[in-house]
Amino acid sequence: RGFIPSDPTLYVCAEDRGQGMDLPKTERFEIIMNTPPLSQRAAQPEDYEICQTRTFPVLRRFGLSFSPEPGPDGLTTAKNFDALFPGSAGSLYGQTPHGMTAGLERPTARTKIKGLYLAGGGAHPGAGVPMAALSGKHAAEAIVMDRTSISRSRRTVTRGGTSMASVQTENVPYRSLDS
Repeated sequence: RGFIPSDPTLYVCAEDRGQGMDLPKTERFEIIMNTPPLSQRAAQPEDYEICQTRTFPVLRRFGLSFSPEPGPDGLTTAKNFDALFPGSAGSLYGQTPHGMTAGLERPTARTKIKGLYLAGGGAHPGAGVPMAALSGKHAAEAIVMDRTSISRSRRTVTRGGTSMASVQTENVPYRSLDS
């Protein structure tokens, strides 16, 4: 609808955890709050404050707090993201279709440009880490299939069949029919 949600869904990744090592004094977190792309709404000067006031209260409600809370230099708004990745319209997953048939409209791994394959949240099957990883798998499979050597010879019929050696299941000396 073109506005930042009042009760956002947040993706949180504690980047230093699960490595089998002691946690550092200061942990790194990636927090993603989905907002509409700039193609649906204009960037506002208050975007930082809106993200700040809507993100951290939600996290505190679920038992995660930060001291101190990250400042403006720790936040990438849609406007900043668009500057980093032109053509994204500030959308982390790219320009994705919306509506009932949105899932059917995502581009697949193969493109019309030979050697160019798509992977990520904006490609089939969709957004989110598991789906983006699956998209990467689809792209890798397409690359392997497209790079597999295939015969360019035209199909023909060989008269009389093909002469082939017989299959042996044990090491038996060859005997002719005359013996």
